[in-house]
Amino acid sequence: MAVSESSLNALLPSFLYTALATASPFAAAAASVGGQTVAAPSAATAAAARPASWARAPSEPGRRIEMYSPPFYAACMAGGVSNCGLTHMTVTPLDLVKCNMQIDPAKYKRISSGFGVLLKEQGPKGFFRGWVPTPLGYSAQGACKFDIALCPMEAAKVRVQTQPGFARGLSDGLPKFVKAEGYSG
Repeated sequence: MAVSESSLNALLPSFLYTALATASPFAAAAASVGGQTVAAPSAATAAAARPASWARAPSEPGRRIEMYSPPFYAACMAGGVSNCGLTHMTVTPLDLVKCNMQIDPAKYKRISSGFGVLLKEQGPKGFFRGWVPTPLGYSAQGACKFDIALCPMEAAKVRVQTQPGFARGLSDGLPKFVKAEGYSG
């Protein structure tokens, strides 16, 4: 089933699209490899190498998210919630069988037979026991992972990697980053 561009525009924010008209991830003008300068592939070559499934970015003036702004962190948290909470919720039946296999390995011998035992003893509703704490807990984990936990480490890592002499690693890089940028940096 083909998805029209207008329906994609309504469902997904623009920062989730990849613009086909822009340069590729190889878009650096040139790179130094082994002491020699190597030119990046042209936009035409890069566009031809892209998978056909990439969506064209819609033009949405005024809908850009500024890096490190509250909407940026909100988008990170929303991504964490959807990537951790919702995906873990969908595998609740598998997790339920796995936990039962750990508790009663004689009764739940294999995953496939475990589903049968669960269905026979508890019916279809049995597959969803404990599903509420799963999305809540993993959503909280995902929101913190991509916002509170990941961002400070990523900021320190990027400074260590891209600014020669900034720091040797996390132990001296994170305090130096906080001193220079503050906790909101």
